[in-house]
Amino acid sequence: MHTSRVLIAAALLLGACTPESTPSGPAGPLGIRQPLHAGEWRGAMGGTMIDFQVDQVSAAEVNVHISGQVMQPLPKELQPKGYQPYFYDRPKVCPIKYDRYTFDCPHYTDMHIDNGLLCGTYTLNSSVYRPCFQPVR
Repeated sequence: MHTSRVLIAAALLLGACTPESTPSGPAGPLGIRQPLHAGEWRGAMGGTMIDFQVDQVSAAEVNVHISGQVMQPLPKELQPKGYQPYFYDRPKVCPIKYDRYTFDCPHYTDMHIDNGLLCGTYTLNSSVYRPCFQPVR
């Protein structure tokens, strides 16, 4: 009886000494394309927080909404007339590519789901980004 109490006390002490499990950072892409599905993803890109919502996926196209907000807008005194620290695109219908796992939209190409992330390439003028947006839960 005494031995079992000692073992239980030792196990409790060992459990108290082990560090608590801390959640690791967000999972990154694995280079594996997964089936497209509806959902919402969010992430920072070039000083703007982007919301990328896939409303519907059909056999040939993807319906999306894309909006964003500048994370550090200009101070009021520096804002030009008509300055808006946000944007909201009208809904877009984007074609699914031949591989059935990828779609292209204006400025956004090679958009695909990889390890739950929505990844691709964003190009505007001479700026090129390769975002991987996190799923919104």
